[in-house]
Amino acid sequence: HVVKNEVPVSYFEKMGEHETARLILMCAYHDVILVPQASGSEALSALYVGDIAKRHSVDIADIIPIQRGIAASKDHAVRGPALTADEHLFLDADISAFWRSTPTTFAADVSALIAEAESVGVLPRQFLEGRKVFLVRLLKESHGEIYRSKYFRRHNKTACQNIRAQIKGC
Repeated sequence: HVVKNEVPVSYFEKMGEHETARLILMCAYHDVILVPQASGSEALSALYVGDIAKRHSVDIADIIPIQRGIAASKDHAVRGPALTADEHLFLDADISAFWRSTPTTFAADVSALIAEAESVGVLPRQFLEGRKVFLVRLLKESHGEIYRSKYFRRHNKTACQNIRAQIKGC
């Protein structure tokens, strides 16, 4: 998930130094722990970031938004005013493929995700079942507001249409 490829560089120039650093750390660490068939990998990744910060005497107040963004990547539909703009941008970039998908790119994306899942012991059928549950839940709980950041918000309609098509394909 390389955010720079999804968002124009000029967007980052408007962000402050701390927001940019948090965004980079969320991207770098959100999948650092991936436990097959477990539902707590995101929480474990968030705890890992906290542990690294503690070992390097980083103020925990600086790490909390990073941990919150990483933990929120488990369920992208759960958003709210407690999240910062950079947390929303990270979450939106993490699922940006939904608005860019075409039948061809969707098939390639899913194949890559299946291969990644298989590398940690998840069978393709299990992956597709879990993905379908995630997509249905995302549509239902987001109420059509898949993206919340200023940059991605304009792609909500396309993302919802593509997600519905992807659900049929799972």
